[in-house]
Amino acid sequence: MLGRDVVLDPSRVAAQIVSGVGFLGAGLIITRQGAIRGLTTAAAVWETAAIGMAAGAGLWELAVTVTVLHFVIVIGFTAVVIRLPARIGGSVRLHLVYADSQGVLRQVLNECSTHGWSLTAMAADPPGSDRILGQSLSPADGDHVGVMFTLSGRGVHRATNVLAGMEGVRAIDRVDEEAE
Repeated sequence: MLGRDVVLDPSRVAAQIVSGVGFLGAGLIITRQGAIRGLTTAAAVWETAAIGMAAGAGLWELAVTVTVLHFVIVIGFTAVVIRLPARIGGSVRLHLVYADSQGVLRQVLNECSTHGWSLTAMAADPPGSDRILGQSLSPADGDHVGVMFTLSGRGVHRATNVLAGMEGVRAIDRVDEEAE
């Protein structure tokens, strides 16, 4: 295809890659229910494009070095985050089933306040729900209410264990948000 009338400009190819990857990265960030999520994934997509362009341009040493550094950083930061969960604030989404008309929800919210956890979202289950957390509750279990709520704060990863031991709490389960 190259001839005397056709000129190859590699910077035009790189510019198109940059604009395409920018579009994909923005989509990864915005499509997470309005919350800022997906930044790490978007950055990894950018990095992969840069590594591919370096390899395509014949800069193998640069491509290999950046790839190795990526894995060192990802594995290293993961090890650090695992060791420091109590010091880092975060959020958890929980589904709680409790005895109705006994003030259990008030006690649960007081316990959350005692631990310094903030309630950031809450939604009640539809009235008359009989299937809670994949288990059927019998009429012998009495009236029950289910709520889905999100807590944030330091040490919030312990919330499931702390709240499960409270009187009137029938079931509690941590909802995995990454399985959407």
